[in-house]
Amino acid sequence: GVDSPNAAVTPIILAAALDGVPHHQLLVNLAPEAPAQFASFERLIEVVGATPEARDSGRERYRFYRERGYPLTHHDIGQAKGDAA
Repeated sequence: GVDSPNAAVTPIILAAALDGVPHHQLLVNLAPEAPAQFASFERLIEVVGATPEARDSGRERYRFYRERGYPLTHHDIGQAKGDAA
């Protein structure tokens, strides 16, 4: 975690809160809302579930980032595999 003495040299840190995170190259967001500190990261990946609720919150976050002028790329993994979305 963030409080570990090895956090600065650990390539991947799992954290529920972003305060004190020593790396800012990539943030993988699994939460249903946009993280408050997302702009401090070089890159953000949003993981969106397949349920209607998860897709709706993912669309809200997409609009949130788009309205603020962030460049966006969308990858529909279910469609890439040929699964029904």
